[in-house]
Amino acid sequence: MSKKLFGNYRNPDLALLLLRVGLGAVFLAHGLMKVQNLDGTSMFLESLGLPPFFGPILASIEFLGGMALLVGAFPRLASLLLAIDMAFAIYLVRRI
Repeated sequence: MSKKLFGNYRNPDLALLLLRVGLGAVFLAHGLMKVQNLDGTSMFLESLGLPPFFGPILASIEFLGGMALLVGAFPRLASLLLAIDMAFAIYLVRRI
């Protein structure tokens, strides 16, 4: 089916671009929600037993990391920070 639609067209650079832009948009949107409500984010993290100063840190990583991925600035560093952020989130969810 896909061969009929796309033929033998393969472009890994386009695939990586779409993946980077898509993930950047998702992280930017979620980071923006956290940045707009820093008190709520900090209170939520405090309810999980974490210090409230993690709220602005996590919001900044998601917002700035998403922005960096979206525009293509320092994508490896942004991806590493976002991966650590998501690993931390998975740990918190599994702990509950």
